[in-house]
Amino acid sequence: MNSPWAVHEQSMSSPWEPVGDCKIQLQKQDGEWMSFDHLIAMIDHFKLDVGSADAYMTLELPKLRRLWLKRQLTGMKYVVSELGDDGKLIDV
Repeated sequence: MNSPWAVHEQSMSSPWEPVGDCKIQLQKQDGEWMSFDHLIAMIDHFKLDVGSADAYMTLELPKLRRLWLKRQLTGMKYVVSELGDDGKLIDV
């Protein structure tokens, strides 16, 4: 007889962790152009909002991903004016 907790236990043991994968992908794909403060802010955001982590993982075009990240940071009240449209840091 199956335990009523079997489905819950199975989902808890799943090896796929979207937020963990997302944090790794963020560092690999966008870590060169984002400041550490911005990276940490996005990592914290992904921990709180799994939907955002999932959305980030689906963005394949680099320019689209950078624009999306800038908008997320702006929405969290981070200053992103030093990031150009191409995502590269601008000397200010």
